[in-house]
Amino acid sequence: MTTLFHQLFSEDAIYSCIIEDDGRVAYAYLMEGKEMIGNLWLYNQEATPAVDAWREDRGTLPYLNSARYVDAQLMLKPLETPGEVEVVWEYRPNGRLHMLHLILRGTHYGVLAPHVKPGWTVAASQDGPLAQHLAGN
Repeated sequence: MTTLFHQLFSEDAIYSCIIEDDGRVAYAYLMEGKEMIGNLWLYNQEATPAVDAWREDRGTLPYLNSARYVDAQLMLKPLETPGEVEVVWEYRPNGRLHMLHLILRGTHYGVLAPHVKPGWTVAASQDGPLAQHLAGN
């Protein structure tokens, strides 16, 4: 099992994106200062469970995504280095952040937006409580 913690800052340093893989499961967090304003499940390292651990608040936090919400063919293998992560910040004309695009290993893998929880990923087979489905490019 690999672990990874990587934080990337926007050019104006108001926002950041944290990629955290604890060796079980990986998430991305959109931060405004110290406040988490968006989140997204990225992939499971442990075996994808058949049941929803969050239904009865069972299991260890953060939760693994369950099989009915995971597209196993599109789910990434664990990230190994910060160099595998790129973010593209997209701003509105008024200068506020509109969204950020997660590029993992050269693939447009997910989208986070302020105050949208959860965000979108190609690894989600359908919208669920940990990730929304992002249609492939």
